[in-house]
Amino acid sequence: MGLSRLGTALRVPARLAVSRFPERIVETQAAACWTCPACGTQVQPLRLDDGRWLRLRCQCEMQASAQQQQERQRALLAQQRRELLASQLFGWLAPAQLAQGPPGRFESFRLEARPGDTPQTVRQRQLALQEAQRFAQDPQGTLLLVGPPGVGKTHLAAAIARASVETGTPCLFACTVALFEQIQVLLRQDEDYLRLLQKAAQVPLLVLDDLDKPKPSDFREEVYYRLLDQRFQSGRATVVTANHPPDQLLAWLGAAGVSRLLGAARILELGGPDYRLLPRRAGAVS
Repeated sequence: MGLSRLGTALRVPARLAVSRFPERIVETQAAACWTCPACGTQVQPLRLDDGRWLRLRCQCEMQASAQQQQERQRALLAQQRRELLASQLFGWLAPAQLAQGPPGRFESFRLEARPGDTPQTVRQRQLALQEAQRFAQDPQGTLLLVGPPGVGKTHLAAAIARASVETGTPCLFACTVALFEQIQVLLRQDEDYLRLLQKAAQVPLLVLDDLDKPKPSDFREEVYYRLLDQRFQSGRATVVTANHPPDQLLAWLGAAGVSRLLGAARILELGGPDYRLLPRRAGAVS
């Protein structure tokens, strides 16, 4: 005897049905009977001990429900992964670097002309935004953003980083000042800072912001070389921002470091006024 026919003879505890399937309980047998439009199965209900009826599901409906549950689980796992990647994006250098990182998303990057702009500098921002968005969609090689302070280099670098983790690609953002501060902390604690560098070298996308901000030194040149060489050899994508043009970065990188940096680089120059020195508009995001 099938479950549906057995259910018309035996009475199922209503308390159990109400606790598990409240949306499928109806008052009459006729209302609980139905025919699946997909497979044509006529589904008979189960009778409850309080006189009501429990609508059952056909096989294809149960399979569809199981598939929906799997899709929800995959979506939940993907969301949890994105949240984990987002927490590591800037926080991996804490406390030297703030966990929330610098502001910067593509939609808040301002393209309109500012006092002191020229048609060329406006066009540079437009091109930089387009190239940064393209790079975020398919990170390959090195993207080098160069220009004076306050023209949007860090904004675009942070936007690329956030877009990366939102699509599930691991990324680490490093303000280079914070990076070397954290290395000094590890050295004072007699801990291995090379593990920190290895983490930066192996992440699919690394952002090095303000590469030429720390004062040049042999030690910093060696650190930069380790990172750039490993990433160049492994083909991992890197975003770098700097105030100085590539031909003036020898003091920080040395000849070998500059070679690794520029080996597969797309260079974007930005100019214009320093937005931090301009009058702030109410509610504006730069």
